[in-house]
Amino acid sequence: MRTVRAPFLLPFCAAVAGCVAGCAAPRSVPGCGFDGRVFLRGDGKVAAVAPGLGGRLMSFGAKGGANALWNAPEGAPVEAGWRNHGGEKTWVGEMSTWRGFDPKGRRWPPPAWFDQDEFKWWWPWQSSDLAGPHRLSLRQPAHASGDWNVALERDFILEDGRLVVRETLLPEPADAPQPPPEPDDPHRIWSVTQVPFAPRLAVRLCGERRTKPSEGFPEEPVERHGHWVVFDLSAAPDKAALEADADALAVEGPAGWLVVSQRADARFLGAFGTPGRALVYTTGAKPDDPAAAYTELEFVALGRDAAHEISFALAAEPPWAD
Repeated sequence: MRTVRAPFLLPFCAAVAGCVAGCAAPRSVPGCGFDGRVFLRGDGKVAAVAPGLGGRLMSFGAKGGANALWNAPEGAPVEAGWRNHGGEKTWVGEMSTWRGFDPKGRRWPPPAWFDQDEFKWWWPWQSSDLAGPHRLSLRQPAHASGDWNVALERDFILEDGRLVVRETLLPEPADAPQPPPEPDDPHRIWSVTQVPFAPRLAVRLCGERRTKPSEGFPEEPVERHGHWVVFDLSAAPDKAALEADADALAVEGPAGWLVVSQRADARFLGAFGTPGRALVYTTGAKPDDPAAAYTELEFVALGRDAAHEISFALAAEPPWAD
């Protein structure tokens, strides 16, 4: 459960953070918010991370500007005991594996240990550059599911106006040899970024450049700009989805064009038998409740020791204009 810190505890919070981080990065500690969020600042950009909510990235944008990410409105419904907070988070494993993590054997909701529980600040003493006002490293202890014993790590780096989130699945023991992932390998990390619904979705195709829309998702793009294709989601229904061979997804919102891209070693990406490295899900516009409308931009990496980098960048112009 998230601990809400009253304003009069701010000096204590800052002092403790400074003490803990002092050995790793003196005079270089991220800001600590009253609700437990950690703020990273640099190059006119601000990012907020919530270690107490599964290490979520809750916001990213220009200083004093709009949040490019979607956060759930107050009073949002709770589904099967699971609360959708919004932002960007890491999900672990193909959904069928969640039965092994859940005491009741449920496929939904996501297990709390990686989706809702607190991530611990981790100061890697051998890598002091990972602690500072632009950087934060979080780790969730290992959890077991059958022969799968994993820990999850999330590193945040804000530099040159761009935010990079490194997501890593840590097998236990860490030095155990790992076989190459197969197309149906259930071991994976799955970055899910929720953004305010926008009618224009841009997809940068790569690899075999395949797309697979669900029923209701537009079958063809309305624009093409080199490797970028643009879909019109204005008429898309709730639960419309797209699978794609893509390494970047972009939407135009109140903060400008947000480009979310993935970078990963080929061994974590080459095993997909169908489109699926990138996925898009949308609730549609929800004209009766626009604050509840969002689109998910998702990227997957396969394997027991899967790792990838998800980067966030903002621009006034569409990404193909560069």
